[in-house]
Amino acid sequence: MNPKPKVRRRVAPGSYLLLFLVAILAISLGLGYHAITTARSHQKAAENALVDYASMAAWEYSSLVRENLSDLLRDVFEDVTRRWRESSGLPPVTSLADEAQQVSRWYDCECQEIENPLVFFRLDLRDSSITTFPDTLAAHILSGIADTLTEFSRLHSENRSCLVLMPEGTLHEAATLITYSTAYTRRGGAAALFGYVTSPDAYTELLAQWFDARPLLSPAVSDGRSNDSLLFVSVRMGDEATLFESDGPVPSSLAAQESIGSEHGGLQINAAIRPDVAGQLII
Repeated sequence: MNPKPKVRRRVAPGSYLLLFLVAILAISLGLGYHAITTARSHQKAAENALVDYASMAAWEYSSLVRENLSDLLRDVFEDVTRRWRESSGLPPVTSLADEAQQVSRWYDCECQEIENPLVFFRLDLRDSSITTFPDTLAAHILSGIADTLTEFSRLHSENRSCLVLMPEGTLHEAATLITYSTAYTRRGGAAALFGYVTSPDAYTELLAQWFDARPLLSPAVSDGRSNDSLLFVSVRMGDEATLFESDGPVPSSLAAQESIGSEHGGLQINAAIRPDVAGQLII
């Protein structure tokens, strides 16, 4: 029995073209996917770099604020609190007012709220008595300040000086800021708190000066440009008050935050690269 002859099937020319187009499409899709993932990778790397720059700026500025604010509080309070250790009685609250009058000269600023706050006060921790200058606050407000600071200073006894935010409605309709320093006995016990009550804006001018004081980014990144042309920065106390904000609010994306210790009210430094210059920075 003779085998049947094999029939050779002819492939239509259009099939080769179809296979070729499918291959080209597959390659194109692969290259497109690779291009997209590469672009996303580059974008992520760029965003990470901008966050790193913001972190660098936030850390530098927080260090500057911590250092300068510590110097300021020492300049204002040191002579007054030292007198208690060298004498038999607490110095009058007016002596703090005299020291505060020097701030504008020491720091080349107006500093009106520090030199002329709502009140200066002296809180004697031995009997919780409080005296103010000028004597303009109602007795119930003074009692509230005394109770709040007595408890606060007990909880934060490791801090010689502190900033304490009083939310709106506690002392006044608006939020207020209390700055105080502790006077110690010769044996190291806390004897009294000296301080002043201001609005949260009291340090705005100084914070602005410190923002301009030195570059917050490496010269290799900033190319010699000023901080305000590269950065948005804000200084806040929790969610209650903004003490300083540079030209424009800090965007929520690509921002970094640093916190300063409780002796400075736990100030939060937020920083971000300005979007209009982000593409110009050396990454």
